Amino acid sequence: MSILDAESFELRFQDGSGLLHGKEKAVSVEVMRGSDAACIASGTDSRELMRRAGQAIYMLAGWRKPAAIVCGKGNNAGDGYVAALYLKEAGIDCTLVLLDPERFSADGRYYYELCKEQDIPCAVWGKDLSSFDGYNSILDCLLGTGFHGTPRGAMADVIGKINEARARGCYVASADINSGLDGDSGEGELCVLSDLTVSVGSFKKGHAAAIKSGVIKQCVNADIGIPVLDYYVYLLECADGSYYCGMTNDLEKRLRTHNEGKGGHYTASRRPCVLAYSEYCGGKGDALRREREVKKLSHAQRAALVTSGAKQGGPG
Repeated sequence: MSILDAESFELRFQDGSGLLHGKEKAVSVEVMRGSDAACIASGTDSRELMRRAGQAIYMLAGWRKPAAIVCGKGNNAGDGYVAALYLKEAGIDCTLVLLDPERFSADGRYYYELCKEQDIPCAVWGKDLSSFDGYNSILDCLLGTGFHGTPRGAMADVIGKINEARARGCYVASADINSGLDGDSGEGELCVLSDLTVSVGSFKKGHAAAIKSGVIKQCVNADIGIPVLDYYVYLLECADGSYYCGMTNDLEKRLRTHNEGKGGHYTASRRPCVLAYSEYCGGKGDALRREREVKKLSHAQRAALVTSGAKQGGPG
């Protein structure tokens, strides 16, 4: 079967108010990573997931000839290589722009080699290319949802040049999350400004904030078949100093329910309650098993869990 065979995608849009059109909620980077890993562990080929992501990006972006696909070293770059294969088949001129031609993820290298077989042009940033003059659309595949901090060096340079090109009218799309943005907070000191961001799998918590700040003009999610596993075990510190253990797939809602007196007799009589600790577990079964373990802990052991700080807080 050709990697260019047709595929259908379930698409959901997010508007400027941050509201999601669809039943699913935005998830944290941690949840998306865990869900992706579980999907692969259950038998879905990681290359196939990358192919679906790249195809969705190709289908949704507003391509204008010629196009530049700007790639980093991770799986986001792999999505870009797949998109380039689709562009090649469609007769849309594109160039792969690499920051480091020696570094690839395993799946990314596979699709990069296919691009080479198809004679898709490739340029190295800072060596073969230093601006996007002459390009009318750019796909940002530089940094993924795991990035934290501020881009430096060549990465900062290329992000700045992408934004300069957009300012002169070049169309810019980003794969999953705009490079330079924090996937959970939607904040970034230096980041790509996009006309469209194609979220992959599920909306991330940072997308809404980035839309409101003007970093993202429009965001669309492509459901590529990754079931979301978003269960947490949590500890609440009650007004009397005791700890209550529970599990949920919506920490904010569950905390609110407890403080409204609807989360069970124990917490209803010990309000207000504060979220002291949460631990991502993935699926419901794993969360139930971990909840049973934590419930067996003494007060001192629960306090040690809280003060360890290793997994304290919410999902983003």
